Amino acid sequence: MDRASELLWEMMGDGISPDVDLFNCIIHGLCMEKRLGEAGELLNRMPRLGCAPDVVSYTVFIKGLCAVGNTSLAIELLPKMTVDGVGCKPDMVTYNTLIVALCKEGAMDTASTLFEEMTRMGVAPNVISDNCIIHGHSVLGHWKEAIRIFKEMVDRGMSPDVVTFGALMKSLCKQEKTSEAHKLLHLVAKIGEKPDTILYNTLLDGYCQEGHIDEASKVLDSMLSNGLEVKVHSYTIVISGYSKNQSMVEAVHLFKENAT
Repeated sequence: MDRASELLWEMMGDGISPDVDLFNCIIHGLCMEKRLGEAGELLNRMPRLGCAPDVVSYTVFIKGLCAVGNTSLAIELLPKMTVDGVGCKPDMVTYNTLIVALCKEGAMDTASTLFEEMTRMGVAPNVISDNCIIHGHSVLGHWKEAIRIFKEMVDRGMSPDVVTFGALMKSLCKQEKTSEAHKLLHLVAKIGEKPDTILYNTLLDGYCQEGHIDEASKVLDSMLSNGLEVKVHSYTIVISGYSKNQSMVEAVHLFKENAT
């Protein structure tokens, strides 16, 4: 990066004006090396150097800031974009970058505000945006909010995917609503997706935590009948469930059956 930066200044010294793509490349490289101070300084100097930053310039820097946990400064750059950039406004990638970072931090109020702003600004959320918000609420146990976002997603004509359903199902299982989560499994096939082992394991864990081991056993059987490769982790969940519920005969039987 040091040599790349030197070449940039040599170009300008020789009267060659770098284009925005070259500036973006340098900013990206500096962010990758976590040299955010230098990246920010170059971004700020671009207009004075005769090259207005574009949405990529800001999004790359915002991603760099989020990577080091400085999401508050990253958010402050949003209004600055339309001032320094020519016809530059945050796009879907910009908003998604911030929303993903905020959800990872558990800052769901701020993430939801940005999500709403995104729509208000005419930037249509995609499945990544929705999944991230749903997952963030799910992790915190906000299952009602997660389901509300899911319904809004469907109403907008957006097709949920396996990740969407996985987040919702985990949220419901945490609230001991595994039977409700199980209903969602049937919707997965209707949207053209195939339920995977992760979704089934979520149900197995949920039923076992609630003490409904018979239901967990049925889920295990349905995995086999649907042609899924049932691995050790799935059996371990059910065996542990039997053990916790003092059903040692069933636990030993399933262990021996799996061992063979």
